[in-house]
Amino acid sequence: YPAWPTGPLETLEGLEQLRFLENGHRVLCVEVDARGRQFWELNNPEDVPRLEAMMASMDME
Repeated sequence: YPAWPTGPLETLEGLEQLRFLENGHRVLCVEVDARGRQFWELNNPEDVPRLEAMMASMDME
């Protein structure tokens, strides 16, 4: 997908997921119940240890 053209929605919003939609591909999502929980983001490889530590503290594997 990095070689695909960037469309106006991705340019406007800065979300690479929109590149899939603008190039005719589906994006699948999973709805989760996040009430009472922190919001986590995994955007870069260096985010992995932080998220793994958070999950371990919550007894999540």
